[in-house]
Amino acid sequence: MKLSKFPLFKTGVKKNTNLNLKSQVTASKNDCSLFSRLYIATSANRPNDLGEFFSHENQEYPPSISVMGKLRTSDSKSDLTKYLSNLSEECTADSVPIVQAKILDGAVIEHMLKPGTSVTFGDYISNIFLNYVRKESATVNRLDLVFDRYLENSLKNGTRQKRGEGSRIRVTLSTKVPKGWENFLRHADNKTALFELLAESISNSNIPGKTFFATLEDSVVSSPFGADSSSMAPCNHEEADTRLFVHLADAVAHGCEKVTIRTCDTGVLVIAVSCIQQLPQLQELWVHFGMGKHSKFLAAHEIAIVLGPEKSESLLGFHAFTGCDTVSYFKGIGKLTAVNAWLKYPGATDGFKALQDGTVVQAMGNLEVFVVSTYTRTASCETVNECRRVLFTKSDRQLKSIPPTRNALEQHAKRASIQSQVWRQSLERKQNFPDSADFGWKICEEGWEPVWRTIPVASEACEALIKCSCRKGCVPARCKCLKNGLKCCELCKCTCRLCTP
Repeated sequence: MKLSKFPLFKTGVKKNTNLNLKSQVTASKNDCSLFSRLYIATSANRPNDLGEFFSHENQEYPPSISVMGKLRTSDSKSDLTKYLSNLSEECTADSVPIVQAKILDGAVIEHMLKPGTSVTFGDYISNIFLNYVRKESATVNRLDLVFDRYLENSLKNGTRQKRGEGSRIRVTLSTKVPKGWENFLRHADNKTALFELLAESISNSNIPGKTFFATLEDSVVSSPFGADSSSMAPCNHEEADTRLFVHLADAVAHGCEKVTIRTCDTGVLVIAVSCIQQLPQLQELWVHFGMGKHSKFLAAHEIAIVLGPEKSESLLGFHAFTGCDTVSYFKGIGKLTAVNAWLKYPGATDGFKALQDGTVVQAMGNLEVFVVSTYTRTASCETVNECRRVLFTKSDRQLKSIPPTRNALEQHAKRASIQSQVWRQSLERKQNFPDSADFGWKICEEGWEPVWRTIPVASEACEALIKCSCRKGCVPARCKCLKNGLKCCELCKCTCRLCTP
């Protein structure tokens, strides 16, 4: 098998690493062909409206926000965390804030607690997981553990596929722990089964004076048994990122004034800053962020004060629009660049609020000006289509380094809108999910795919690029050129170059 280079079950089928390179070469060839045709059309004295040309994408997928039909990703999310953390004093792991409750992201705990020498999952739970829970609960009255749910046809499936998928195994207390822990956690069914075991172990633990809650699919289990969880379950949230705040609201309602949330996701910090003004009884909200020596406590309550109520509330729309797991990043535009553009153009705040309200059309004017300010500091453009023309013709920018068209940007804004609407309902036990098909997505055989544009590409839409396929002479009844009042040119397949409309 090895000599024949057949893929083994262990290794799986290797991905073609040259596929992305071939796709980039194809896109470049398409660009060269398009502009060659435009040059030929211009040489034939055809009307040439550059404004019209740059209002259409030159490729099927906008290169500024897509990588061959997939969402463009970035590693700049952490830059937003750094910016927000600089707005307040932070505590290190050596100076832990004193709080009454801790709410933990289960996925973070899973990745953090390696099985070590544990032979079975029962050993792992008894010797590692429960010891960690006892240690974390030693200084608080309440500890919540919140897990993700994995739903079919989820918008998050694309992100999970990028992380890979490990092998499925049967998870019981007597099952041996696999050697590849990270590979084991890549399979959604593995995690779901492990979540169930961990939740049950929480419900069976009984420490006097301590209250524990753990999510189990849409329900909640507790210790001591029968603890009031009516405001937390049943819950239809998919991600722990938002469900953490359902538990936060319950903790505050039961008298907790100082709470810590454990996470490694920038989105959780953004939601914390945004929602804290909706919980006036909450005096301090700390976000325990990172792992190991990079672990730190961020004061979400102080960050919200520095940002002010307007920016704190619209932070959800900003984070979604500038790129997250379900929304593309703009090519070459990191979070810090976007923050600086926001500071330069405060009117973007109204655009981000409109996204959170689901009113994308009303948001577009402010969002266009914001996007232009992220791409250039000097050009006095007010629309992205005009900015595309100026940057390409005056600044020698590549097509992937200029903003998307207004049409593509509107679809991008719709995807940001649905995500920010979900985040905005983080405190609600039952979220009202908008229809993804109305917000920049379409369903296909493999799940949800982005809608990149709703108008034709430039080669199909621009009048100057119209060509006929006449082989027996051009007549007005069938010649595309004559129908559109144009002379035939070198692009046409006909031989009558002197055709006149």
